Order: sequence, then structure tokens, then C-alpha cells
Amino acid sequence: MTHEFECPYAVGNAIADANIIKVFEPFTLSSVMIIGMACSSLRLEGDMILKLFDQRFATQLREDEKIQPWTPDTETGYREFILDGGASEFVTQLNDGETPEGSTWSAAMDVTYLHDHMLDLYKTEVQVYSNLKEIQGTDNISKAPH
Repeated sequence: MTHEFECPYAVGNAIADANIIKVFEPFTLSSVMIIGMACSSLRLEGDMILKLFDQRFATQLREDEKIQPWTPDTETGYREFILDGGASEFVTQLNDGETPEGSTWSAAMDVTYLHDHMLDLYKTEVQVYSNLKEIQGTDNISKAPH
């Protein structure tokens, strides 16, 4: 899936106090890159991995769900859907297991679904990292018997 609009996650671009050094493409469910950070006030200095759950460039998820690439017009419709309360109602229906408004969704509903789904993926990943924190950097991981 190609993007009509330039993705901001490109080598040489800056994000806050970080410079993008390397981008791991194609993007799948998240955008992953190596950044050079220089923020001494946060004690974040040096090269590190940055993983962003950004539904605009979740290429694999958009393809899997047959959702069109992101555009500024899609973003505008999504923001309006949030402001008029439709997104909140839609997410509640999704989380209650309902299929809102039949089988045809608007572009704003598609983006709302992606955002909600990616939030779930993010929360799961954070929980996994939290559960593995004690053994990170050690050789304490059990291996399956052969």
C-alpha cells in the first residue's frame, strides 16, 4: 500500500528532540525506527528504538482490514466524528460486540476502529513488556524441550 501523502517517518526528519536515523519498512501495525535522542532533561540521550502506534501509517492493518490509505480529508472527517460524539458511541458499540450501522462504515468509522484496535494492541504490548521486565537483559528465559 502506498501513501498519497508523505509519511513524516523518514530518515533525516526530526520528531521533537530526536532525529530519525533508520526506518524499518514496510510499516506493519506500527512505525518502527532508530532515533538519535539528545534530551538531557529527561536523561534520554543516544540512539534508541522508537515504536509508534500511528493508525495513519499502519500499512498492514489497513490492508488486512481493507481500509484506504490515510489522507488529510480522512483526518478531517475523523476529527469531526470525534467532536460530534459519534466516535465515542461507535467505540462503545464495538467494545460491546455490536456491528454498528450494518456492514458499511464511513471513512471516519474506519479510522475510529483502527485507533481503538491499535490502542488495544499498544496496551497488550505494554503489558508484555511489564511482565518481562524482571528478565530483560538476562539469560533466564526458559527454552522449550526438543
